[in-house]
Amino acid sequence: MIHYYIIGGVILVGLLALIPVAYTIKSYLTYAYINGRLRARQNQFVSPSNLKNYADRSFEDIVYSIDQNFSIDLTQYLQPDISYSALDNALRTHHIDDINTIRRSAPHTYDKFFDAYQDRFIIRIIKNIVRRKRVDLAEQTRRLPGPNQFSLAFRQKQNPALQELRDELRGTTYGSILDDYQEQIANNDYKAFENELNKAYLNKLDAAAPTDTAKDYVKTITDQINLSLALNEADTYAKTGRIPTAKLKEATTVNAYKDLLANHGYDINADTKEELEHGFRQHLQDYATRLKTKQPLSDAIILSYLLRKNRNVQNLSILLKLSYHETPPAQIKGAMTL
Repeated sequence: MIHYYIIGGVILVGLLALIPVAYTIKSYLTYAYINGRLRARQNQFVSPSNLKNYADRSFEDIVYSIDQNFSIDLTQYLQPDISYSALDNALRTHHIDDINTIRRSAPHTYDKFFDAYQDRFIIRIIKNIVRRKRVDLAEQTRRLPGPNQFSLAFRQKQNPALQELRDELRGTTYGSILDDYQEQIANNDYKAFENELNKAYLNKLDAAAPTDTAKDYVKTITDQINLSLALNEADTYAKTGRIPTAKLKEATTVNAYKDLLANHGYDINADTKEELEHGFRQHLQDYATRLKTKQPLSDAIILSYLLRKNRNVQNLSILLKLSYHETPPAQIKGAMTL
């Protein structure tokens, strides 16, 4: 009789030992699925070589070629107007749709992170309304999947005024920031206001980061934003970075910035402040590549995709804007991060 208890005990111990293995396999299967989905979406990315080639072509030719050769299909978002402003709005709407698709494939542990991430689109809408720029409010907010900052009535407005935006955001973090910077905004001084919006966004993203890898992602993009602020002599910085903000304030020369960056894992070769900014943007590209290849069956692939997608959209926006204004090709190529 005793040997039955022994056998049962061995089986029970074996089953208990398999529990962490089962969780590991489940995690791998989850990320194997989304990894496949992300790989299938690579045809939406316009490669650096194509971006360089497009810089030599006309605005209309670029739009036609992107629409025909990549799975972006900007024309589905466009009205008859194909100005840069209309195309930029179409590109942002496409970006929202793409993030929504990725979100549906991601594990539920990332739901709050995606809720926070979508605020980058909300903030852009707020900035455009404050600056009185054109924004396709109804189309872009309709596509946001998570909690929406805007009511249905507000989303249906064609060109909301600043006071309407203030009324809509009253009682929210972004509404408080808008109230705090009324005077500067009235004087067409938007920098401090927009910096505070960015800080609030990064704080929210950091609080929602579900893993150490996601926390590291937030630190890295915070350091890039803070470096840009420091080089432009801003007064306030986000607190979610790896580099102490006090150290950023103390640095005044390019060499001092380079040493500070190197001490925190950023090896950037530059001789001017402009090259430092560009070098850090290139570092983000390299960081995204490392995430994709180093940990293909983890949340690193999601973060890598978010970085690469955002950079691709920014490069396309720069390309379209500068080509629309007939900027020389060499300047267009220099403005993009390739």
